[in-house]
Amino acid sequence: MKIPPLQQYLALGVVLLAVILIGYYQYLWKPVNTEIQSLTVTRDQKAKDLEEAKRIVARYAEFKKQSATVQRELEWFEHRIPKTLETTRFIEALNILQQRSRVTFTSMNFLPVQAAESYVELPADVRFITDFQGLLTFLYRMSTAEIYLAANNLTITTAGAVGDDTIVVLLSVKGVMSK
Repeated sequence: MKIPPLQQYLALGVVLLAVILIGYYQYLWKPVNTEIQSLTVTRDQKAKDLEEAKRIVARYAEFKKQSATVQRELEWFEHRIPKTLETTRFIEALNILQQRSRVTFTSMNFLPVQAAESYVELPADVRFITDFQGLLTFLYRMSTAEIYLAANNLTITTAGAVGDDTIVVLLSVKGVMSK
């Protein structure tokens, strides 16, 4: 059976069209799709990197604020811890605390200087008369004094009759200086 020439040309045209379509797909369409997919993956990765960078930048601003706060506190402590602390300056600081805290010193005994690895303590046992509010004010003002003061060994006893709110306080106070 012989195929008419028109059908031969049609069959040849269909085969030729199929070859052209397969070639177009293999050499033009498929590489473009592969490149698009590759660029999409790269874009997604860059978007994730950008989000991570935004989070880091947001934390950086917070870190910068915290760093500034810590720096100010460090400078404040360095200002409060002198290189040398004379007994007279220590007494002046305690006297200022007494005036601002409604306490009345009854005695002050200085103890031997105690040296540690990075600082030196000038201790004193201070006895004073006050009420509880005066004691709390005194302790608070110690924490904000011009020089760094530390409290230790707090002993409270009543001073007056029953119902009287006066107390006698024995407190070890230490002035601190750096080495």
